[in-house]
Amino acid sequence: GDRRVGCNFSSWRTLGNGVVCRCNLGLNQGNFTNLMLTAQGVNGGVWTSGDVGIEPRELYCRLNAVKEWGDDGNQSLKGRVKLGTRGTEVVGSWRRIVGDFVNVACGVKCSLENGVSCILKIGRGRFNLELPIQVAHVVTPFDACIASLLALLFDEVVVEIMNAGKGKDVREEEKREEEMLRQKDKGRRDAEAQQMLMVRQADRRVKEEKARGAEGLVVLKGVYGLRGGGGEDDGVDVTTTLRFFTKEGKCSLPSGGKNGVLGFY
Repeated sequence: GDRRVGCNFSSWRTLGNGVVCRCNLGLNQGNFTNLMLTAQGVNGGVWTSGDVGIEPRELYCRLNAVKEWGDDGNQSLKGRVKLGTRGTEVVGSWRRIVGDFVNVACGVKCSLENGVSCILKIGRGRFNLELPIQVAHVVTPFDACIASLLALLFDEVVVEIMNAGKGKDVREEEKREEEMLRQKDKGRRDAEAQQMLMVRQADRRVKEEKARGAEGLVVLKGVYGLRGGGGEDDGVDVTTTLRFFTKEGKCSLPSGGKNGVLGFY
């Protein structure tokens, strides 16, 4: 079929103080497509760049600025002004990350050539959905305000939906934690009740082990659980349980978890 070959040539140089200059030349089947000179840098937390470009049908000058804030730059404000032979274009947008890395971007685009548009974007990972809405064919302050209100409404609706889903996940997590605490409390009560039934036999085993003298094994204290940072034992007292399972100088317990053993949970 019809085969076409296109290529881009780029060159850049760092000038210091975070300023980088770049030159880009585009060719398509050996014919000139674009030439762009770019300078970019960061000053006062604001990333700025300026472009001067030449295309077959347009000569333009463009200025971009981006300001990020919030936790790890999860919110940003972006502005762009473009002056060219085909007209003037002004774009303002804001972006924030909500939920699990979901990007929501809203903005307003004012162009002498295309009028006023509301730009709505939502993306996650490689998936990006962009919905431009034409508000008016002529740029007026009233139409720009209408486009801004539409962008704000879209932003609020998406954030509310994401927060509602996040709130549901939080509630489900809280329910799971409450159920785990109930199961843990029930297991502790069952273990304490089982130990009460072991007391008589445990006391008998202590007397028998003391009578064995040096060959006997007397359990003085036993705690099963996690040791807290303050040095105190945070677990169940299993002294009676260990005495119950002690016989002839040995205390034998099944290997592995003890939640299935009498007196444990």
